[in-house]
Amino acid sequence: MRSRVLAVAVCLCGLLIVPRPASAAAITQLNFSGVFGTDDEVALLTFVLGPDSTFSASTSSAAAGGFDTYLALFDSAGHLLLENDDRDTGVLDAQLIDPFTLSTEIALAAGTYTLALAQSPNFANLLLSDGFFFQNDPAFTVALFGTPETPCGAFVAADGGCGTGAYVGLVTLTAPDPVPVPEPVTLALLAAGLGCAGVGRLRRRSLRITLN
Repeated sequence: MRSRVLAVAVCLCGLLIVPRPASAAAITQLNFSGVFGTDDEVALLTFVLGPDSTFSASTSSAAAGGFDTYLALFDSAGHLLLENDDRDTGVLDAQLIDPFTLSTEIALAAGTYTLALAQSPNFANLLLSDGFFFQNDPAFTVALFGTPETPCGAFVAADGGCGTGAYVGLVTLTAPDPVPVPEPVTLALLAAGLGCAGVGRLRRRSLRITLN
């Protein structure tokens, strides 16, 4: 099995909040695409998720003539968490779904995760280090679905037709709303009010305002 590692690390746990009112949730979208040369290739995307964040992943290339996609999600220890072959009946593109809520927006604990994209039915084993079912078999779709009349040497569809090695995927990471931070004018008024309330007290204990 040849793996293409997409070295993308997105950290949502250290968002910079500027002095302004709270804004909408921070959304990061990662578009990833490429072209496989053989049936057994796997693309890996690693990302870091912050506290109370959500995640979604899907592909769109099968509908455009690419191979039947498969997605698998692993935790930092390489354990298989979620997988999906077809998002719906007759739809060859994959989309990860929360098995409990059936939502495509999945809540995960903060940490590092790896998303794998492969050609179905090259499914993942329970550990990422154990690889995939058809690793080291560069033309497994020919053996599974091909016929003597099949003109392609890889990316054969279940109906015997020929797909391409192109893949396109989208990962969306959503962080919670930033903590509201007073605007500079508010801070100035606060400081003025404290000054009027009691200068003697402020001399003994300083006021510290930290903008995270």
